[in-house]
Amino acid sequence: MFNTTSKQQLLFLFASSFVILVTGMGLFPVLPLYAANYGATQEIIGWYYAVIYLSLAAGPLFVSRITRRVSRRAAFVATGLIGTPALFLLGQAGALWHVILLTSLVWFSGGATLALISILTGVHASGKGRGKSFGLMAVASPLGALVGGLVVGRAIENYGYATLFTGMSMFWTLLPLIGLLFVRDAAGHTRPTAEAQDQAAHTGFDRRFILMLGTTLMGAIGITFLRLGSPMMMKSMGFSAAALSSTATVSGLVAIPVTLAMGALSDRFGRSRSLIVVYAVAVAGSLVLSVSGQLAHFWIVSALTMIAFGANGALVSALATDLLPTGKLDSGLSWINSLNSSAGIVSFASSGYLLGLVGPRSLYLLTALFPIIAISLLELGQLTGGRLPALSNIRLLHRKAPVGETC
Repeated sequence: MFNTTSKQQLLFLFASSFVILVTGMGLFPVLPLYAANYGATQEIIGWYYAVIYLSLAAGPLFVSRITRRVSRRAAFVATGLIGTPALFLLGQAGALWHVILLTSLVWFSGGATLALISILTGVHASGKGRGKSFGLMAVASPLGALVGGLVVGRAIENYGYATLFTGMSMFWTLLPLIGLLFVRDAAGHTRPTAEAQDQAAHTGFDRRFILMLGTTLMGAIGITFLRLGSPMMMKSMGFSAAALSSTATVSGLVAIPVTLAMGALSDRFGRSRSLIVVYAVAVAGSLVLSVSGQLAHFWIVSALTMIAFGANGALVSALATDLLPTGKLDSGLSWINSLNSSAGIVSFASSGYLLGLVGPRSLYLLTALFPIIAISLLELGQLTGGRLPALSNIRLLHRKAPVGETC
């Protein structure tokens, strides 16, 4: 399926993704507590999350620009380096604005590096095994949630925030080291010149890819509302911290094998069909959440949400790589990553208002409309641009396979 070099590169890229997601998934639940130590109110915390998600979305857009001028490897090292001092200084913050600024730098660094990981995965993964490769990268999300949740909570209890952030900064140094020592473009892969990339950028994307961007945004908004909704409803119902933590454990254990399987199945049955299944899973999660009242219900919702979250990220990236010509790979996948992050901005900015307007159960019932719209856009894209054939039959789609690639 892959040559030895590609296999090694995918493992290095997975390790890099794991570093980012252990840090991000581990810190995400405790950031409100840390900000509260500096006087942040609930309203400010909501804006705090919106700002860091804005930074997360800005990272991939920065990548689409910088990779026209420097190599992907140099960009990987540079973006990875940003997070190390930011994490260390986060533990030494003296004011709330320091916390917000430094967290934003960490999330920017993570978003930019994840975009590069997505691009390099597309470069190293063959057409026949592309879904499986992106599925492997997506497994870093539930695995990172499991490991990060276990490590961060205990570190805070035993050693405090300053020690936690120092340890996280040391862990983050693995990113630029991996980039410097191991990350490479595919053997025989001819990277477009800066002039060629500029010309490709100015010609714009075709209609089908633009519809796919809409699909990505709608699907990600629906899934992000689900990610927010389950813990918010559990907190309002008086569930304990242990019960909240148990949903992360259950969802991670269930999502790891399912996400891998979804990526592999998309190679066999096609990306579009597999994405429809993913969005149907998100719809099911919304419906269950709207009637949830017991811990078992929230386990089901969390598992469905994590499956949709991981598989959606993997499959939209794989489908985008199928569709994009070589000159647009960096910018196209950067936009995909940026829109996935932008969903968090929309959700955080609107969730409080919508909860007050329609109530939690009605809101999460309405949330099911977003993945349904995503399915509609996906189908419209197929009608507009022609249905993708089975991946096993694809040899050339806008761009040639890398020279020397073995399947």
